[in-house]
Amino acid sequence: MEIGYWKFEIIIYFMDKLDCQCECHHEHKKTSSEWLMAFMVGMVAANLLFHFLPEMFEDGELSLWLVTAFLALGSLTQYVLHRFLQPGKNGNQFLWFLNLHNITDGLSIGLAWALKPEFGLSVAIGVLIHDIIHKGIAFRFLRRQGDSLGLAWIKIIATLISISAGFGLAYWLKPDQNLSIFGGAFAAGSLAFVAWLLIQEVFGQRPLVHFDKTKGRLVIYFIIGATAMILIFSVLERWFPGH
Repeated sequence: MEIGYWKFEIIIYFMDKLDCQCECHHEHKKTSSEWLMAFMVGMVAANLLFHFLPEMFEDGELSLWLVTAFLALGSLTQYVLHRFLQPGKNGNQFLWFLNLHNITDGLSIGLAWALKPEFGLSVAIGVLIHDIIHKGIAFRFLRRQGDSLGLAWIKIIATLISISAGFGLAYWLKPDQNLSIFGGAFAAGSLAFVAWLLIQEVFGQRPLVHFDKTKGRLVIYFIIGATAMILIFSVLERWFPGH
């Protein structure tokens, strides 16, 4: 009986150790995922503040009020989606944002390509960089809301249709440059609201309350992501000056 009892105790001991290791691994994986999310959101924020918004207001010939109106319209669109989508469906909301944003991305690439292929290539590279980040965030949200791995991949791959639609619209219909700028302003406004939601996702609704070491590390990764995005666009500007 004693031998059987000790065997049982040994089994329980090793099961407890295994459970502890699994919990530690899960916590480590969760923490790494949060840091990666903070890094990507930092890149999104820098893309908005140092690339999209300055580009919207650099053309003095366009009405400031019109550009501002399209910015507001983009934010309002995301606000409506956020209010009326079911709770826990932020993956679908981000997917709507991604499709709208990809249409304007394709429009920008098409207009640039029509002007000069080298110009179109530089715009396409810039779009590819930030679009990979957006698709990574969307994939994470889709999985979190319960989509299967295959369904999440199908939804992400389907967003390429939006880029193609925008490119075709610009390349074949050849709209004037103003349409691209207003479309970009709409996309920037949409991105601004989504960026705010992402910051809340990473740091919480009230980020300054209960600020601890974990949030401090998230801030560091956020800053690193923002810095990385700024450096990437600086390198692209050197490779393709004036674009």
